[in-house]
Amino acid sequence: MANGWTNQQVLDLAPDAASVKAGRSQSQVSKWPVLGAAERALWGEVKGSGKKPYQVCVDLHGPAFKCSCPSRKFPCKHSIGLMLIYADQADCLTEGEAPDWVGGWLTERDQRAERQVAKAQAASDKPVDEKAQAKRAARREDRVRSGVEQLGVLLTDIARQGLAWAHAQPYSFWDGAASRLVDAQAPGLARLVRELGDVAGSGARWQPRFLSRLGRLHLAVNAYARLDRLPDATKDDLRTIIGWTVSKERLAGLTIESGRWCVAAQRTEQEDRLTVQKTWLVRVSDGRPALLLDFTAAGQPATVAPPVGSSIQADLTYYPGTLGVRAVIASQQVAAKAAEWPGLDGVELVRERFADALALNPWLEQLPVCVAGVRLAPPGSGDGRWSIVDRDGALLSLGTGRRDYWPLLSASGGGEMTVFGEWDGDRLSPLAVWTDGVCYTVSDRAHPAPIARVA
Repeated sequence: MANGWTNQQVLDLAPDAASVKAGRSQSQVSKWPVLGAAERALWGEVKGSGKKPYQVCVDLHGPAFKCSCPSRKFPCKHSIGLMLIYADQADCLTEGEAPDWVGGWLTERDQRAERQVAKAQAASDKPVDEKAQAKRAARREDRVRSGVEQLGVLLTDIARQGLAWAHAQPYSFWDGAASRLVDAQAPGLARLVRELGDVAGSGARWQPRFLSRLGRLHLAVNAYARLDRLPDATKDDLRTIIGWTVSKERLAGLTIESGRWCVAAQRTEQEDRLTVQKTWLVRVSDGRPALLLDFTAAGQPATVAPPVGSSIQADLTYYPGTLGVRAVIASQQVAAKAAEWPGLDGVELVRERFADALALNPWLEQLPVCVAGVRLAPPGSGDGRWSIVDRDGALLSLGTGRRDYWPLLSASGGGEMTVFGEWDGDRLSPLAVWTDGVCYTVSDRAHPAPIARVA
């Protein structure tokens, strides 16, 4: 039974390292007296601590999971074990019609999805109290405007006092300024102010990076004072950097982008009390990137995204703005095996694309790019950075942090690769590579696994 799942893709679904270990322990076929599969679903019965086996099922269109065990982890070890069997020993699953307990669960999922669509439609059809809505919007505009004006005063003080003064300020100074912006409902600017403080205390060569961020904030303050004179797309960019969100109603009215999309990379980060899951897609036909963001409260399970290294046929809606990078999936079909995505032909095209993007959105921090026909170059003379080099000998420096690129050099054998990552104008942070027909995801940490084969 052919499928698009690999062992690593399944393990990436595990909520923590303990679940990875426990899931592997449940991937022994001998523990499963019942194993079955259909086009949409997997199911099985696995021996548990009681007399009755646990019933486990997976909806491959999600993927989504259900298990009768009492575990609070999602997916549980039994669901991971069943998926590992599907990825590594698919012939052990008997193909046929799903039993009633599986079919009933799938029907419930479909009905729930239909109710959500109906609810969303009813909400969009419900008369809006435009007067109350306008009053709320005006209150927030006033708060944001006041916060932006206070930020302008802070930036002027920093410029007047000088870099040495900024460098001497304690963390509480920057955190206090950021907290006032949060109170003013400008969380995006608050994040940038905290980063300003981080850069000021970051050690050698902090001054150029500090001034770059200071200039970006100064531009945002001055642009907001002229908001009504900006083009609509630039307004969207500015409101995004300040921290405004886009309503579901507005997203629903935007253009759909369809195609086959490769799931290039995925990262999970902590921001305050939220867990942020980032998933990068690349369209097979033209290499257009898309960034999916999922926010969950601490301790809550994240939305299960398509596995890295797979591909999906999907309709995407891009958020408004000049560049169109962040997106949301409107609809998708079951994941399949990935194909290598197209890349730019050389390093100079990466620089040109970033320059063009920066001209459109001056608050751009990083741009997803894909470059083909490059090789990995170890640190040499100069700044001692790892680099990628194209066929013409042009270089792009790679981000370092805690990354270890020696395993990637070994995997590529020094040969050509197609690299997908984020370029900030100075360094490329690689997220995934294709080399010799194999796809690897690149971790942002050196340990425990700097790279992992996913397709």
